[in-house]
Amino acid sequence: MNDLKVEVFDRELVWGLYRWSTAWRITWTGPQGTATLNLKQVTRSSIWNLAIGGFSMAVVQGELSLAGKQQEVYGLVELIR
Repeated sequence: MNDLKVEVFDRELVWGLYRWSTAWRITWTGPQGTATLNLKQVTRSSIWNLAIGGFSMAVVQGELSLAGKQQEVYGLVELIR
């Protein structure tokens, strides 16, 4: 995997001095060419939260594009801020 790039497209205001990321685009280059993974938060559960940072788990869904094919994906994301 080469040229890994993570972009945040949306954030959600929470209690404190920061925002949680809620949508991402991840791109990389591998043996089958360039891949793109677009993810969006479905739901988030705050585990630990302070005014300057926190820890949450989120369920995400999105689409993986690789070698001319698209695959719907679901998963868990660990958010540390």
